[in-house]
Amino acid sequence: ALNTEEAAKALAGKQVFMYCTGGVRCERAGSYLRALSESNSGAWKDKERPKGIYQLHGGIQKYLESYGREEEEMANYVKEKNDEKDCILGNDNAEDSAENNTATNNDRQTDKPCLYRGKNFVFDPRRTDPLIGNGITNGNTATSGRVRISLVGQCIVCSKPHDDYDNGHAPCEEKEARCFRCRVLVLVCDGCREKVRCWGEPDTSVVDNGKNDEQGDVGNCKRELFCGHGGRECIDEGNVASKVETARF
Repeated sequence: ALNTEEAAKALAGKQVFMYCTGGVRCERAGSYLRALSESNSGAWKDKERPKGIYQLHGGIQKYLESYGREEEEMANYVKEKNDEKDCILGNDNAEDSAENNTATNNDRQTDKPCLYRGKNFVFDPRRTDPLIGNGITNGNTATSGRVRISLVGQCIVCSKPHDDYDNGHAPCEEKEARCFRCRVLVLVCDGCREKVRCWGEPDTSVVDNGKNDEQGDVGNCKRELFCGHGGRECIDEGNVASKVETARF
């Protein structure tokens, strides 16, 4: 996608900031973008190079380890980390304290607010990080309970706020919602999940005299779910190996 007219026009002469789960993809994408912009060919012919290409150090995972905790937990975490650094650097020595504090001031953990919203998706059987990055909450546990205020996902069918690929099941149960064609994970709320058929699910529906229901399906038949708009088409349709273009640098 970086070697397109659209991307070149959007990024030429700009400061480019990248982030990903752990930083690995940004390393590769950054190198690829740099090579493209310096090649002066293809979509980047006669285009100005980006003024700078940056990435979030350690990715989202590292960022959340530093900032993605509850307020009280974060305060304790900050204190523990800074105490550890003070101990290692010998800041209990009064003569060296000021000098060491100045030297390490930029490396100390802070209580800055976390800017990340949503869950941190990980590429392993956990699906999302179970300890951090599962949404900032507010409210009093003893009265109103903790309420998530950073749910950013939505059902692909009805657009209702939703961010659970597994609909309450554990990832190891392998009951996640996937596109019927390309098998990519899809967010579908519990209500809509009952009306669609995802990849890997058997067809157990019954046709009822060919009548259309409110979802546009025939009788009691569950329609196949895809990853495109409204869950009705696969965005990867037509993407085959014979149409892939390669470039050398």
